[in-house]
Amino acid sequence: MLRLSEPSLAWEYLRRNVNYREDWAQRHGADASDPAARWQLETLEDPIHDARVAHPVWRVDPRSRAKLRAAEPSQGDHEPFSMWNIAGPKRLVHDGRQLLLNGYAGSELLHLALGSDVQDGGPFEYVLSPSADIGDQWRTVQTQQQLLRAPHATAAVAFTRPTRLALWHMRALQALDGADEGASQREIATSVFGEEIAVANWHPDSELRAQVRHLLRRARSLTAGGYRRLISI
Repeated sequence: MLRLSEPSLAWEYLRRNVNYREDWAQRHGADASDPAARWQLETLEDPIHDARVAHPVWRVDPRSRAKLRAAEPSQGDHEPFSMWNIAGPKRLVHDGRQLLLNGYAGSELLHLALGSDVQDGGPFEYVLSPSADIGDQWRTVQTQQQLLRAPHATAAVAFTRPTRLALWHMRALQALDGADEGASQREIATSVFGEEIAVANWHPDSELRAQVRHLLRRARSLTAGGYRRLISI
């Protein structure tokens, strides 16, 4: 939990949303429509899978998605396209209109729309639309280009100390899971902060009780829709 990117944390909150779970359960019903857009997803993802397994495809502003097409080898020096050389977890999905390649590179999201002629190992080029702001498109291309070129880690990573924010998210999700299972706030404090701290510091007006309430309040807000703020667009 302490090593998850913000988009992965967004998924951890969303998969705990009761309404999302209902949409997933009813996805094959006779009157089922595609509710993925309301959750800012391209397709629904099974909420049983945590962020170590699931790779949800977030629906993003089209202006933040770079478009690729095959390039003619004779038209200058082009980089070869290789999905396998892109660092981090990736997922290909067809949204009914085009093939999308999405992934995580640290806290950044990879957003690519692949033309049907793009081939692994083949040259490619970026597509810019004359009807859209060229400056915005070029900034998107530059961002995505850096992610495409990001090298794989070849050596063991020495993890740094988790940030206070990462620790907060871990505790918030722990508190939320405890509350959903019917645990009292005192029991949540014991589980999250430890028995010794809970015994020494718990009383009706204690700071510890206020911390538990704050964790629950913010976690429920993120689950209800605030998770969208964790998705870089």
